Amino acid sequence: MRIFFDRCFTLWRILTWKKLTNILLLRLQYILSVFSGRYIRTARIHSIAIEPCNLCQLHCPECPSGNGSLQRAKGMISPDLFYHIIDTASPYLTNLTFYFQGEPFLHPSSIDMISYAVKKHIYVNTSTNAQCITPALAGSIVQSRLHRIIISMDGLNQADYERYRTGGSLRLTLEAIALLRKAKKEQHSPFPHIEVQCLILSTTENHLKDIRTLAMSAGADSVTFKSAQFYHLQSGLMPQKKHRNNRYIHTSQGEVIHKTSRKKACFRAWNSIVITWDGKVVPCCFDKDAKYAYGTWNDDFWDKINRNPDYKNMLSTLLKNRKSIPMCNNCNV
Repeated sequence: MRIFFDRCFTLWRILTWKKLTNILLLRLQYILSVFSGRYIRTARIHSIAIEPCNLCQLHCPECPSGNGSLQRAKGMISPDLFYHIIDTASPYLTNLTFYFQGEPFLHPSSIDMISYAVKKHIYVNTSTNAQCITPALAGSIVQSRLHRIIISMDGLNQADYERYRTGGSLRLTLEAIALLRKAKKEQHSPFPHIEVQCLILSTTENHLKDIRTLAMSAGADSVTFKSAQFYHLQSGLMPQKKHRNNRYIHTSQGEVIHKTSRKKACFRAWNSIVITWDGKVVPCCFDKDAKYAYGTWNDDFWDKINRNPDYKNMLSTLLKNRKSIPMCNNCNV
């Protein structure tokens, strides 16, 4: 019962009238823009993803950060830049995604930055491979009041797990889940919600129920299954069965092709942005190398974003011809 009231109180603190009014206006302007084909925009973005760092200790074969194909420079965000973004945008922000490329908890100030955003009444979520979660870090994560933590667990056993999470340990992942569950209990906290996420791969697609059971028994609050993004369409990790969220199709000729999105426009790019560790502002999480950057975050970027020529051009293109943007062709949203 206390957990229920804590979550209701958190929602009440996040959704101020100012934020709620902005969300409704944003949605209305999106609908009008989709139907008219014209860029109609005065409302503010209410969701931001910030990249703490693009470094990772694992070498996942289909991850640009892990497999070394990421073309951007490697680094960590300056805490001062992070605080400036949060201070500027917080009156309208409802959601902060505290990750992009890389492992967020490799940043030495990750807990301080999470705590800062939570205190600004923003819903904060992050995603981790959980390899560096110690008892002390688990306690700090819970103490930060992080709202949701996604833990990647892509395998039922070590052999299957490391086929994708190269260099990782399934044992450490399960221990991290248990440590977070224990810290929540000790601190009498409903947060963070521990969500275990498993990619649907050739190594996992036949074990989804067992993976769910394993994760829940370790202490997860929920388990979700996600379609994987592949850069190598003939990868041996490509699932063979049909799955609802799978973004690829196996043809009768043995080829693998992308499913095309049925949606003409994209609400994700309309209501959110992603900010890289060095301050580049990009449309969404599919722009791994910041090829479609709107510019670099500075003192007046937030106030002028709706009039930013690159921003307007991207959203206008999404309204009229989404398929013309190469990165959108690997998206199932």
